[in-house]
Amino acid sequence: MNRSTEGFIAGVSYISYPFVSGDSSFNLAMKELSLSRKSVPLKVEGAFKPIGRFEAMEGYGKWRVHADSLLGGALKVQGLDLNYALKGEKAKEAASAVAGIGDGIASLGWRNWTRILAFSSAAICGTLAVVKHLKAAEHKDKFNDINKTAPATGYDVWYANNYSSLKENLDNVKDNEGYRNVYGTFAGIFAVAGGLTFVF
Repeated sequence: MNRSTEGFIAGVSYISYPFVSGDSSFNLAMKELSLSRKSVPLKVEGAFKPIGRFEAMEGYGKWRVHADSLLGGALKVQGLDLNYALKGEKAKEAASAVAGIGDGIASLGWRNWTRILAFSSAAICGTLAVVKHLKAAEHKDKFNDINKTAPATGYDVWYANNYSSLKENLDNVKDNEGYRNVYGTFAGIFAVAGGLTFVF
């Protein structure tokens, strides 16, 4: 570097980046050179110097490539201490696990996904149909219980007094039976769609 040129600022920082091999962990240090001219940072390529006694260890090559990428700017250098590096390894393991789950989901294929969605929808609609059927039966029983109290004489007075309850329960029976039929129809359609995935 031409130190007589104005506006240049150079700095050196030391970064400890651990190398783990088997049950052993080593904190290997590197120097990072920062260079700027008139407040504009300049790109500086850097690399760890080869360390003979570690080169023969398993995983050193992979560690070296990753460590060099830190100096070369491929990864942003921030808080590169032992905790950062260990968190990075755990994050990579978590990412690999998530990727494995994603691959498993993708491997199901459209036919299996269609089958799952169809039968799940059929089960939901079938459950709703049963609920509405039970509700209709409940209101029908209430209607019948009130109707049984009708007297042999004075029916008009009794009917006027119980009209609102009779109408409310009868309407609820009709509404719940209507929903039951709709949900039951959709449950059948989804079940047939799921069954077709075994044929086509």
